[in-house]
Amino acid sequence: MVKNILYICLLAWAFCSCEQKDSFPYTEKAGLYFFVPDNQSENPDALKKEIDFAFAYYQGIDEWGYPTTPYYYGDSLKIDTISVIISLLGEISDQPREYYLKTTPVEELENLPGNVIFENPYVFPAGQYLDTIKIAVTRPEKRGEYAIGITFDSEDPEGEFESNVADRNVLICKLQNSYPRPDGWNDATSVFGEYSEEKYAFFVTTLNTIYSRWLEDPWAPPYLNQLQAALKEYNDAHPDNPKDFTFPGMN
Repeated sequence: MVKNILYICLLAWAFCSCEQKDSFPYTEKAGLYFFVPDNQSENPDALKKEIDFAFAYYQGIDEWGYPTTPYYYGDSLKIDTISVIISLLGEISDQPREYYLKTTPVEELENLPGNVIFENPYVFPAGQYLDTIKIAVTRPEKRGEYAIGITFDSEDPEGEFESNVADRNVLICKLQNSYPRPDGWNDATSVFGEYSEEKYAFFVTTLNTIYSRWLEDPWAPPYLNQLQAALKEYNDAHPDNPKDFTFPGMN
């Protein structure tokens, strides 16, 4: 009976000594991969992140516990971060270990590898199977939709991990920097005049909100006056490179 109990304990210890998914081959070499929860393992988008620079916003909580009005950053947001969970393949260590990240091409969209700010080397903590890091990404210079592939640099001689999981070693980060025409903006009747992408970008950046029809109501705050004044101030400060749009009521 005692031998049976000892045998069961040894089996349990072997099972818990390292995180080995059924689909992961056993390896004596320590490695890393991007963590995906079990309930997302079949989700094709589980290893995708997205930063929408155009419509990123902050929303706090007021003194009564209710959400505040969203504050949209518009073009003023130049850099943002993504949180990434890194998981260990193999046995844990009693010492922290360094690893390196790098960009890798992806086929989905135009790539912007230079827009990632890595803080190599990263340090995987001792005694853990999981760790969360933040990766900074800069705003694309041009309008559009782009992508960045992030992977482990197992070939870096300074790194202390030698292997990874083939289907979980690339994280794709999509970057949005576009301002499509919002629903309800009618060129013929809008108090803000004709839509253009750069005008709407200026709108969001100046007013720190997105377009909705109620902004054009007679009892709404004088948003048009605010936009006119901000555009005049910008053009006066940049006489050699003024904006290529205007608002109704401006010369």
